[in-house]
This record gives sequence, structure tokens and C-alpha cells, in this order.
Amino acid sequence: MGAYALKRILQLIPVLLAVTIVVFTVMKVIPGDPARMLAGELAPLEQVEAIRKELFLDKPIIVQYWHYLSGLLRGDLGYSYRSKRPVSEEIAARYPNTVKLALVSICIAIVLGIGTGILSATKQGSWFDTVSRLVSMLGVTVPTFWLGLMLMLIFAVRLGLLPTMYTGSPKDIILPAFTLGLNSTTFIARMTRSCMLEVLRQDYVRTARAKGISERIVVLKHALRNALPNVVTVVGLQMGSLLGGAIIVESVFAWPGIGLMMVEAVAFRDHPVVCGTVLVAASALVIVNLIVDLLYAVLDPRISYR
Repeated sequence: MGAYALKRILQLIPVLLAVTIVVFTVMKVIPGDPARMLAGELAPLEQVEAIRKELFLDKPIIVQYWHYLSGLLRGDLGYSYRSKRPVSEEIAARYPNTVKLALVSICIAIVLGIGTGILSATKQGSWFDTVSRLVSMLGVTVPTFWLGLMLMLIFAVRLGLLPTMYTGSPKDIILPAFTLGLNSTTFIARMTRSCMLEVLRQDYVRTARAKGISERIVVLKHALRNALPNVVTVVGLQMGSLLGGAIIVESVFAWPGIGLMMVEAVAFRDHPVVCGTVLVAASALVIVNLIVDLLYAVLDPRISYR
């Protein structure tokens, strides 16, 4: 397993290199001049050119990328055009908020998703199963920003129970966490139900029931344990995307994570911040996927890595 983990970590290098090339190129070709935005619309051309030279923007894109990559190899993500602070410090200040939001959201999704999936599978064809499948289908199609706005309208505007944006209060995380959690719940519930139905039809489950083992033990110990590997895959993918920064939800609720920081950086054409946040998001996704792969061997001893 150690050799497999090392191999996957080494594979991370070309993936992140490709990410930097794509993001760097896209940021250079989209309209907007960072030097002009920093100097102001009414600034003289000489001042704009001086800023462009200071930021190394007067060089060809290949030279700019090599300059960025050489710094990246030294662990330097560059400096923000807007704040003049190191990008690593900017990300370090925001990323804990994204991690906290992701953890709370995924906990909500796991509890609701797995619970709903198990009940739907054990009560196949019942009204609960029908309703949960309908809600899951709607949950996949409903845009996250619309769900967030509806929760905001009900619990913040109408009922006045929760804040609509970040204020520093512990209650600030409730609405964005439930928005992300409910969105992820639909995927986890659908996968849990599908895997549980497949496992419950297996011979060893019928044998366990024939031995007189209680239905609760059959479902939780025998069926759920064998259905978990596929469910863990969905949970891992959802967690990876959440750690990458839930851009829309963070923007809707003004949550100070790297998702909101990325939106602000794109609007300001702050290339180093955009590249840095995307790099961190890609790294989080790949690392979470690696952890999920390694968990397979824990959940299913039949799986081995060579």
C-alpha cells in the first residue's frame, strides 16, 4: 500500500503541472488588464506601463509562465496584485474557513444521505422510498445557488432565525453548510440505496436472515458494510469538491473561503491568486481521492494494492 500511495503522489506532479498551464493560459487570454485595474481608469499610460513592467506582464506569456513555474518549484506561489501579500498567506488565511464549511457540510450529507438510502432500500416500494427518490431526483437538478437563496429567504428573511452572510457568529455556517450538505445528500442517498438493494439480494444476506439474526444486524453489519466502498467513492468525490472551495455557495453567503477569494481574484484579474487557489483545489481533490482508494483496503480486505 505504501508503494501504491507513493506512486499516486508522484502522479500528482504532472496533474498539477497541467492545471497550472491551463489556468495560467486562460487567465492571460481573458479580457482585462491587471495593470490598468491597479492604476485606475484615469491613470496615465506611463504609470500603467510601469506597473506592467513591475509585475512582469510586459514579457511574452511563455516567459511569464516560466517565471511563475520557477517560483512555484521553490514553494513560492507569488504575490497578490491587489494586496501585495504572498498568495500563500492569502490562502492560509481563507482556507481554514473552507475546510470548516466542507467538514460540516459533508457530515450533514453523510448522516442524511446514508440514512435516507438505507431506509429507502429496506422499504423499497413504500411511500418513503417514492418520496425520497423524487426528492433526490429534484435535488440533482436544482441549482445550488437557488437552494441557498430559498433557504436564505425562509430562515433569514421570513423567520429571522439565521444571518444571511458571514458576521463572525457560530450561526453563520448553518445556512451555507445545509445548502452544500443537501446538495451532496442527493448523490449519497442515491448511491447508498442502489448499493444496499444489490447487497440485500445476495445469498449471504438471505442466509443470515434464515439463521434468525435480527433485521437491524443484517442491514447494518452485513449489508451496509459491503455497500460502503461504493458509497465512500461518492463521499470522497463530494468532499474533494467541497475542499476545493464551494464557489457559488461561498459567494451567495459571503463566506470568507477560497471560493469567494477566487471569484474576487478573477474579477480583479489577480492572476497569482487565481492560479494559487486552483492549484490548492486540485491538490485537495487528488489527495482526497487517494485517501478514498486507500480506504477501500480497510473496508474490503479482499482488495490489495501492488
